[in-house]
Amino acid sequence: MTHFPQIDALPDAIFWDWDGTIVNSYNMLSETHNYTLRKLGMNELKKGEFKDYFGKERMFIFSSIYGDNMERAAEIFQKRVMVNSHMIKPMDGVIEVLDFLKIRGVVLGLVTNKRRCFVEKELEHTGFKEFLPIVVCAGEAQQDKPYPDPLLMALENAGLSLLKHRIWYVGDTETDLKCAAKARCESVFIKGHKDTISLIDKYTPFISFDNYHAFKDFLVAI
Repeated sequence: MTHFPQIDALPDAIFWDWDGTIVNSYNMLSETHNYTLRKLGMNELKKGEFKDYFGKERMFIFSSIYGDNMERAAEIFQKRVMVNSHMIKPMDGVIEVLDFLKIRGVVLGLVTNKRRCFVEKELEHTGFKEFLPIVVCAGEAQQDKPYPDPLLMALENAGLSLLKHRIWYVGDTETDLKCAAKARCESVFIKGHKDTISLIDKYTPFISFDNYHAFKDFLVAI
């Protein structure tokens, strides 16, 4: 755990990233991209290579991996994800954290670069729908993360104002840290996939933590 600041009250609202933050979907998404590449007769991603794409804008991911084949790839990928979305599992300890915050009246929501057709199905079968009533997905704001637009849209949909309310945004990638900074929300960073120390030094998140058990301990202490 890098640091936990001294504060005397919970925030008014916490918005969350989805993949890699609330659910462990890295392996499923990596394998689905490799399946799509095989179907297109292209070379698969090397082990660990998907880390360079995970959490980034959808257009960037598909254009970088598939090039001119991106439209056909999107069709294959979508069908495969819809079949295999049951493979996504909650991050260890996250349900307890969300339940703790919901009971205490903290507004909770989801801001993700994933398309709504995927997110709605995954929210339902993972049981998170009851915890995250405010949801903004890819393509719904003017620009996706790392731009602030989807997070600001979520605030508006929840009837919240940065001038009146304290807002946290929880994520696990540089895309999430950039989004929070540009929206002028306090960022909460899950130490995760790549370059953790350099990202913390660069963006100085309000809170960083190793796992949800540590985050729960911090929230309880408040």
